[in-house]
Amino acid sequence: MPHEILTPDKTPQVSKPAASSKTKSSFKDFFARLYRFLKAFKSQPREAFEFLNALPAAVRGSAFSKSPSFAPPQKASASGAPADFNPLKAHFDSHTQGWTIYKWMHYFDIYDRHFRKFAGREAHILEVGIWRGGSLEMWRNYFGPKARIYGIDIDERCGAANDYGYTAFIGDQGDPRFWESVREKVPQVDVLIDDGSHKAKDQIVTLEAMLAHLAPGGVYLCEDIHRTEQEFLSYAQGLVKGLYAFDGSVDDGVRPSAFQKWIKAVHFYPYVLVIEKAEKPEEAFTAERHGTE
Repeated sequence: MPHEILTPDKTPQVSKPAASSKTKSSFKDFFARLYRFLKAFKSQPREAFEFLNALPAAVRGSAFSKSPSFAPPQKASASGAPADFNPLKAHFDSHTQGWTIYKWMHYFDIYDRHFRKFAGREAHILEVGIWRGGSLEMWRNYFGPKARIYGIDIDERCGAANDYGYTAFIGDQGDPRFWESVREKVPQVDVLIDDGSHKAKDQIVTLEAMLAHLAPGGVYLCEDIHRTEQEFLSYAQGLVKGLYAFDGSVDDGVRPSAFQKWIKAVHFYPYVLVIEKAEKPEEAFTAERHGTE
């Protein structure tokens, strides 16, 4: 087995751009954003006005998130109980040779929290972004021999993963036609991990192409969502609003939207988004009153 599916590339030395170049880039970025803003208003005016109406509260929440401290009072400190064993973290810590794994350390608890129910089962795991292959080994170790591990990458060299018990597809995650072929070849997906290009447009195409295809009880996870202005984060913040749609009344019950029927939860973590699908569709949201007072 080779040490890496892809050999490391030398990092090019990039010269620092001149100040005038930065200014031009800033103006170009501003007008590009303005164009997208006006295009959104034209194509979906109702949703655009809803976001404008919510803007003051969103700005306030964003400002509050920059408060100097969210630490609890000292007397409310944690119990000091030992942390639970995490098999993913254990695999990562023991992995000193072979195919490279490159992860933020807080990801392992997120993975285990949402993926644990699939371990040891005949689950179908699809990871976007093979890179040097180490995470494929990690998923095999974690999910067990019954799992089917699929990988996607745009680099043809990553097809070498097929020689080691994985199924690799070579294609562009930003191309909806590519995802059509993936859905045909992989009829069931229980876990989808997007660690691919990290470009917002590709992340959006991937989510929209595969969320409905995800099996009941399945989990979608996108990682490495960096910076507050990242467009995929804005997309996800718009997406989660769908969970709070209210069509009905407290007394008569609420008829779930198509999104609410199948999307059980949306979780935001530092640099990570997780979406959980329901095991079965939610047919109605009802409220009950118990008690006599």
